[in-house]
Amino acid sequence: MIKVLIVDDEKIIRIGLKMMIPWEQHGFELIGAAEDGEAAMALVEQYKPDIVITDLKMPRINGLELIQKLKDMPMFNGKIIAISNYGEYDLVREAMKLGALDYLLKVTLKPENLLDILNNASSQLSNEKQKKEIERKKEVAQIENLMLARKNFFKDLVYFGNMSESEIELQAQKLNVQIDTKRNFLFFVTIDDYMKTMRSGKWAQKHLLAFSISNIISEMVDDSFFIEFSEISERDYIFVLPDRNKYERESVKLQLAKRIAELLKLYLSLDVSVVISPSFVSLQQVKEAYWTCKEAAELRFYKNHAIVTHARDAVFDGKKSLIHELNDILSHIRTGNEEELLCSFDALYEKAKQWLVHPSHFKKVIITVIDNWEALSAQHEYHVLSEKVRKQLNRSDTISEFKEAFVQAVNYFSQNVIPVSPKYRREIRAVIAFMVKHIEQRITLHMIACEVNMNESYLTRLFKKETGKTIVNFLNELRLEKACELLKNPDLSIKEVAELVGIPDPFYFNRIFNRTYGLNPTEFKKNHLKSTDRP
Repeated sequence: MIKVLIVDDEKIIRIGLKMMIPWEQHGFELIGAAEDGEAAMALVEQYKPDIVITDLKMPRINGLELIQKLKDMPMFNGKIIAISNYGEYDLVREAMKLGALDYLLKVTLKPENLLDILNNASSQLSNEKQKKEIERKKEVAQIENLMLARKNFFKDLVYFGNMSESEIELQAQKLNVQIDTKRNFLFFVTIDDYMKTMRSGKWAQKHLLAFSISNIISEMVDDSFFIEFSEISERDYIFVLPDRNKYERESVKLQLAKRIAELLKLYLSLDVSVVISPSFVSLQQVKEAYWTCKEAAELRFYKNHAIVTHARDAVFDGKKSLIHELNDILSHIRTGNEEELLCSFDALYEKAKQWLVHPSHFKKVIITVIDNWEALSAQHEYHVLSEKVRKQLNRSDTISEFKEAFVQAVNYFSQNVIPVSPKYRREIRAVIAFMVKHIEQRITLHMIACEVNMNESYLTRLFKKETGKTIVNFLNELRLEKACELLKNPDLSIKEVAELVGIPDPFYFNRIFNRTYGLNPTEFKKNHLKSTDRP
């Protein structure tokens, strides 16, 4: 509905205009009638009309003064229609100069004349609204494009860094990226337990997360400083600030970093680690500052919680290796001593923490043990650790999360594999390990024979004698067991699972799966999803 206000000092005119047409039937809402410009201004502020029909001669605030006031009001974007008597042409001309859309003569006014002018005003309002919306969308798109370009600029700096200093300066000027010409530093902010945060559903629109983080931190920085913010990845952000005045003091930087972590927790329920970079001069040095901070943020693995620190206080020893410390763990795997196995894990962790071994190395060593363990399970029946546990092992931010996944792996293999006995001779174990390692590939008898340096016919007979199964049947069983685990992943399609286990033909995959388990892969996947959905 288009809202209309009538302004006239003659009551009979006000009543006449009200009664002249069925306003609502034509899409107009008559919000009121005022006896002069002063009363009209109060109604305009209260109801914000789209069209004002005003007399020109009125006491206190006359029509011309009212038109001028309406045009000066930022909140009024409507249309004005003047009504006058014969002989008031000078007033009408002045009203049109001030911005009135059209005018009506009281003595000759007819319903169709009123409707024509009202419809014209309504049409113009609609067109203007559409134009404003188009302009608004253009402005939003320009801002979004600029923000995306700025984000990509910082990503290029961080991940590639292949632009020359002059190229960086030119691009920075185009995107209005500003940093101090003498000295800068950055805050590296990373969201801890990112996957859990996303699963909460609070941040379904990820761009709002970056927007909220940027707003909160920008509000904390002194207005006299310019600050550059960029989202580097879904969980990682940087804020570049001038390293001068009060921010030259490390204690002030640390205090601000702690406050950032506190407020993001308070307002956004985010656990974040914040790392302060060393000082740098140019945008070309942002890459080094970023990776120094990202590396330092890994310290939270040993601290077992989010951290706030300076990058120089979290330096890992890249020369220390844990490979030679695995004997205890491997021996406990072979003997099946689960309790001692976990104790050895704790001892290895304490040594890694003491030596400040990079967490990625510690995790890689343990995951390698699990990979070998999985391959060794082929000496009995091949068992695959679930994708969920593997993801947790790879993505764990803290030792608590990592150990939780490791315990799940221990429990799984304890039930299915430990203790390990040399069931098959060495050559057959090597064949099975080769199958496990290359399970997603097309494996031929020739490839396997070359791997163990044996004659194909002899290998075929020996494998059958040792395992009681043909190489093809054994390999298919390995593929199908792996497929069962992958089918439990709701994000993987049947076709993708088939390809991941080395059976690119979906029809053949469906046929052998059905023959082995008595149901097709789709039914298996649906049954698993139903069981996991139950309370």
